[in-house]
Amino acid sequence: MMAVSTALGFYHARQVQSLRSIRFAEPALCFVRRGEKRLSAGQHNFQAAAGEWLILPANTPLMMENCPEQGQYAAEVLSISHDIASAFLQYAGADLALSPAPANADTSLHIKTAPLLAQAWEKLAQAQQPGFPPLLARHYLFEVLMVAALYGNVQVLLNPPVPGLADKVRQLLQSSPAADWAQADVAKHFHMSTPTLRRHLAAEQQTFRDILDDVRMHHALHFVLSSRKNMDWIAGECGFTSPAAFSTRFRQRFGMAPASLRKTC
Repeated sequence: MMAVSTALGFYHARQVQSLRSIRFAEPALCFVRRGEKRLSAGQHNFQAAAGEWLILPANTPLMMENCPEQGQYAAEVLSISHDIASAFLQYAGADLALSPAPANADTSLHIKTAPLLAQAWEKLAQAQQPGFPPLLARHYLFEVLMVAALYGNVQVLLNPPVPGLADKVRQLLQSSPAADWAQADVAKHFHMSTPTLRRHLAAEQQTFRDILDDVRMHHALHFVLSSRKNMDWIAGECGFTSPAAFSTRFRQRFGMAPASLRKTC
C-alpha cells in the first residue's frame, strides 16, 4: 500500500474573512464545525452551516467567506491528493463506478449531511492525535470517502479532470515555492524548450509568472490562516525579499492584507 497523508487542516476565525481569487491546488472536503462558509464558483453559490460539508474543487477560481457565529468560526479541511484518490479508488473504485468529473463547477459542491458521515469524520478527527496508529487513521480516511460517495457528487474529489500542463507546472513549483524558479529550468524539466512551454501555457490561458505567483500566494495564505509564523518569515518562505512587497501583493490578490487577515483568526 502506498503511504497517504491522513492529516486534517484546522482553521478558525473570530471575524468575517472575505477572500477572493482562491485557487486550491488539490480538491478538498471541508467540514464546518462552527459558523458558516460561503463559496462562489463562477455563477454558482454554495454555503455550509455548522455540521455540513462542502467540496472545494481544485484549480477553480473561488470567492470564499468564513462567517463566525457569536465570534467563532471553525472548520476542518481534508485535502485529497492524487495519492489519496488513487489508493482509495484502488480499494473501492470498482464498487463506486465513478464517472469523470465535469470540467466546471456546474455540479453541486454539497455533501448531504448524514449521521454516518458525521460519525466517520469524528473518528478521522480523533486520529489526528500524536501517535495514533497510521493504519487505523488510513481506514478512517477511507471510511469518510466511502460515506461521502454515498451522499454527494464526489467525482470532483476522486476523479478530477486530467491535469493540463499548467497544473503540472503548478505541482512542480509547489515543491519549493521560495526557490528562484527560472522558466528555462521548468521547460527543461518537462523536456521542452522555453518558447514551447510558453506557447502551451498560453493555449491554457496561463503564464509561467502567473502560476508562480499563484503558488506563492496560496502558500502564504495557508501560513497566515493556520500558523502563528510572523509575516517576515512567511514573506521569505514565499520568495519575497521585502515584507512590504509581500503585504502589497497579498492584499491585491486576496483583498485583505496578511496582518489584517491574521487578526481575524
